[in-house]
Amino acid sequence: MGSHSRNPAEMATILALAYRAGIAGQQNGTSFSILPATEGYDRYGKFDLIIIKTRGNFTRELRVDVTTSYRYKGFKIARAVKRAKQGKKWPYILKVDWKQAAFIPLDPCFNQAWDQIQDGVPATLAEVCPQHGNNCALAQKLFSYSQELNAILESETTGARYFTMPLQTPRFN
Repeated sequence: MGSHSRNPAEMATILALAYRAGIAGQQNGTSFSILPATEGYDRYGKFDLIIIKTRGNFTRELRVDVTTSYRYKGFKIARAVKRAKQGKKWPYILKVDWKQAAFIPLDPCFNQAWDQIQDGVPATLAEVCPQHGNNCALAQKLFSYSQELNAILESETTGARYFTMPLQTPRFN
């Protein structure tokens, strides 16, 4: 559909967070959505997605730049600080585990699930797989990965910790 070229870890992260946003929105009074960046924002705005959190009439946004490399994380942080000094918005740098994230797109149902995602359009998925719903191995993989991503956000000392998506009842055990 309307999606530019991304690495597998970025794709898995966007899909996992959109799935978690769908589950969290069903369980509590706060709604979440994931806005995948357009190619222009990815290239010039230097972020991959925005986590949107809405409670009542109050909406907050967190720009996120996904990276799998400790080497590039330092570079991306320096770039973000430089942008902030220029008065531009700067993203939260989310370091993800390549070994876990990169293999999720190998699941046979991944492409069908990814087709639900469009650049520049907020995504919230209560069911991740169009063919199997949530009775799918992909749903379990994405849920497990979203747990890890949520734990990263919870452990932050920055404003990113306010964008965790708590779940009252877990989807899988």
